[in-house]
Amino acid sequence: MENRKNVIYGMLTGLLAVLYCILVALFMFNINKLFSDDNNGLLGIIAALILLVISAAITGSLVFAYPAYLFINKKFKSGLYAFLANIISIIILGIIIFIIILLTYKFF
Repeated sequence: MENRKNVIYGMLTGLLAVLYCILVALFMFNINKLFSDDNNGLLGIIAALILLVISAAITGSLVFAYPAYLFINKKFKSGLYAFLANIISIIILGIIIFIIILLTYKFF
């Protein structure tokens, strides 16, 4: 029963990581409206680097925090299940998003 809970938690954090990536992509897609002036080139680079650091911290905590917590508490099997469920859910959602993009892309 506990492994099922860890798998569900891993899938949920994988979904949250993908949703966060979508939000960051939407932000980056619209960032030119914020930094369209040529004088803001340095400011745009600084903002992009800060976003990179914050994104690495958020996605790292989503992917590794709970499995690391379980590993520290010597629940190695549960931690492995949570981690694998997280990674597999991210891969599956990524494939689904890629297929949706391919199906909606106009080739001609």
